[in-house]
Amino acid sequence: MKHINIGFSIHRPEMVPVMARIMGQHDVIFLEEPPEVNFENMLNRSLGVDDYLMPLDLEYPEFSRRMCHLEQELYASGKQLIQVEPFVEALLSIHEYFAQGNKPEDLEQEALQYFVYLAERNATGALLKYYRTAVTGSFEATVEATRQFARADAARFRLRDSLRAQAIAQQTGGHE
Repeated sequence: MKHINIGFSIHRPEMVPVMARIMGQHDVIFLEEPPEVNFENMLNRSLGVDDYLMPLDLEYPEFSRRMCHLEQELYASGKQLIQVEPFVEALLSIHEYFAQGNKPEDLEQEALQYFVYLAERNATGALLKYYRTAVTGSFEATVEATRQFARADAARFRLRDSLRAQAIAQQTGGHE
């Protein structure tokens, strides 16, 4: 029987030793991040951590640096590390698609990118409405705008989590 542990952590550097103990107990580790071309090169140390991280847009650079060093150690000890974040992959492909001159109405309505686009558009629109309302609206209107944003943001995260869970389930077929 397959057994999957899911770990959630804040992105603070002091959490890395705790994560090292937990991750070290597993043979296969799925990372909540979109696949990067140079990930394997960073893991096997043919590319330095700083060189790997330089082109990435990082919210938590020190945490990311320490995690890369941990990932190198885990990889060297025989652990398999797999990057999986289909929502962000789809979002990045949408950005590239739009950069080529395409428009939202050009997205195929059955494609994953379409659903990711709608989730992002709805959440961003609700957030902008909240910002406008918080400055110019009544307290009641601000509360309602907050509720609308929370609903749209939750829908976006449900889609993101669902896509990630599906991707992990598909990839665990060969792992016991």
